[in-house]
Amino acid sequence: TNSAAKAIDDVYSFLLKEGEEILLADPVDFLLAECARRKNVNIKRYQQRSSGIDLAELDTLLTSKTKALVICNPHNPLGYVLSRVQLETLSNWANEKGIVIISDEVWSDIVHTEESFTSIRAVNSNAWIVYGLSKGFGLAGLRIGAIIAPNEEQANLLSEKQGYARTIEGASTLSQIAA
Repeated sequence: TNSAAKAIDDVYSFLLKEGEEILLADPVDFLLAECARRKNVNIKRYQQRSSGIDLAELDTLLTSKTKALVICNPHNPLGYVLSRVQLETLSNWANEKGIVIISDEVWSDIVHTEESFTSIRAVNSNAWIVYGLSKGFGLAGLRIGAIIAPNEEQANLLSEKQGYARTIEGASTLSQIAA
């Protein structure tokens, strides 16, 4: 995709409809909220702490309109890394509630904590992942992002809807070659 920000925007466009809700950390990178606002998706904020995400708090925010739990792991700007156990707990909760997890993993190549990074994919095969080359590879100016879909069918549907295969959307040729 043409940046991780565009990847977030595209995943929201694919998964969410106007008036639906996401659960989003407070604080977190502004682009996760900005992309939701652009889609007229409502944002319910939860607190992410070094100890993780409180499921009881998520339960108080959950409504019939809630369609996704958005996590940022490693967290930007706080630097927290969710452990495998925390991810398993969140995954079980989301599956039980019938909502999808969207994980911003842009900072996954740069972890400065004792906790090692585990991708949500390791514990939840239905999650959507947003990734980018700007942080770990130092390619911010080339604006290369990626979406990891739950399966090939979903990836193909997203690609068709967003126009990736017809070059309506996507990264420039120069950026693709550099990446």
